[in-house]
Amino acid sequence: TCETCHKYPAWTFTHTSTTGCSSCHNADAPSGHTSYSAYFGSLCENCHTYPSWSPGKISHSSITAFPSSHKGYSACSDCHPSQKYDTGNCINCHNSAGAETHNTTSDAVCLSCHPSGK
Repeated sequence: TCETCHKYPAWTFTHTSTTGCSSCHNADAPSGHTSYSAYFGSLCENCHTYPSWSPGKISHSSITAFPSSHKGYSACSDCHPSQKYDTGNCINCHNSAGAETHNTTSDAVCLSCHPSGK
């Protein structure tokens, strides 16, 4: 219940633990976290630290060989707009920078030849 952590009448925050967040806050997770739960898991505290929660830390290398900082970009949203984590944003990024895309329209094709971004 809410009263477990928030005390009436002021509803002040009184968490005694910073684990098990999803048991109450699962609905607060961004849609990408639930759509790609295989990447994120269900334990918020694996990537986030109370009390700020941002930025989250994920082991990018445990998911893909593609670096988490490529050509100066490092925010998740740089390569994953709209929280689409199954592919990157190779084509749009390369086109806007005037970089070559080898006449493909598929980020998956990019990654099949350039898994580490090189």
